[in-house]
Amino acid sequence: MNVGVIGAGWAGLSAAIALHDAGHDVSLYEAGPLAGGRARRVPGSGNAALDNGQHIMLGAYQHTLQLMQRLHREPDRLLLRFGLKLQAASGDFELRCRALPSPWHAVAAVALAKGWHTSEKAALIKAMARLRLRGWKVTPDRPLAQWLDEQRQPAGVVKRFWEPLCLAALNTPLAQASTLMMARVLKDSLDAGRNASDVLIPRTDLSDLWPDHLPAGITLHRHSPIQRIDAASNGYTLNEKHWHDALVVAVPPPNARRLLAELPARPGTERLMQHLEAFSPVAIATLNLMLDEPWTTLSEPMLMLDDQAAPGQLGQWLFNHAVISNARERHPLISIVLSNCLSSALTDRDAAGRLIIEQVRRQTSQFGPMPDIAQQLLIIEKRATFAATPGLTRPDNNTPWPGLVLAGDWTNTGYPAVLEGAVMSGQAAARCIG
Repeated sequence: MNVGVIGAGWAGLSAAIALHDAGHDVSLYEAGPLAGGRARRVPGSGNAALDNGQHIMLGAYQHTLQLMQRLHREPDRLLLRFGLKLQAASGDFELRCRALPSPWHAVAAVALAKGWHTSEKAALIKAMARLRLRGWKVTPDRPLAQWLDEQRQPAGVVKRFWEPLCLAALNTPLAQASTLMMARVLKDSLDAGRNASDVLIPRTDLSDLWPDHLPAGITLHRHSPIQRIDAASNGYTLNEKHWHDALVVAVPPPNARRLLAELPARPGTERLMQHLEAFSPVAIATLNLMLDEPWTTLSEPMLMLDDQAAPGQLGQWLFNHAVISNARERHPLISIVLSNCLSSALTDRDAAGRLIIEQVRRQTSQFGPMPDIAQQLLIIEKRATFAATPGLTRPDNNTPWPGLVLAGDWTNTGYPAVLEGAVMSGQAAARCIG
């Protein structure tokens, strides 16, 4: 079949590769200059390639790792891998998984954590044990903050464990986050083999990681926004000129809704449109600091920052590319991530940058002074994820129209808006077409 894929994010790319491997002729349409969607290199970012956001993956992301291997992109070379470690930049807290079988590696991590009292450790182990006994299911789903209250989780455990993991995985605050989605992440990372909880950080830019390396048989049309889909005889026409037997629509929910609204209504159309309208976008910002020289006294690849220490100090994670990156030109780069950030807090970018830099300097003082800053760039991805809230009904890949399927991290993968969910959804969409 001749299949068109609209959108070259990780979901659309994964669908295109799976369809190509199944023997179909695949044309991929991307509105922008680069493939990768919300996980890509930023054009014109200078000698040190920057990404539109700092991403991490987990050892549990088997679909993504297998896809990289399929494209001859070596995960062992292109990803920095280490056991799960939550370390506060201030030095007053550390939790790291131990070299033990699952789930004992996680139990030992909590039991030996630095910065918690024995009662706090016991409360977290009990809550996780109860969740595991229930098969990592929470019925009915409810806000994670409510569930944590029910489990009597101490404030220190919430601050150092639940809150940072929730923001990192769901990009949604505790008061609004789905407990069920958080439980799925915990299940697949902490209860699926010791290596599943490993942290994987790209050592190259996100486009080079694998999106730039598509099989030769896939036709990628850059700068090609699709404005219209028309149902044609035994297929679909895009922009009134590109005909395909089948389509994968792999764009964000508002874009998908706009494109599908022009098609003839069928049973289930109204319900699908309601589902597409229910998503709320959530931003992530990344402050990139290019230093005069690598920060050699900071030997950790990733540190937790305290975003509640003072007003305006919004950074939650610090990434040190002197430890992470394979590219020498990226060694002086550090990136600070601001999850679930509000645009109102970043209206004055210069002021926001100064506050975050002050936060980094104060909280990392144990590692010695940060080298002088040569250049800085604040990147805001306004629609980085969707709000992962309880009761959110996410559409399946199939649609009311034959031969037209959906793909995206927002489809019904069970995961929040993470890279593995996008890859899973794209591959599932390809299977729907056959």
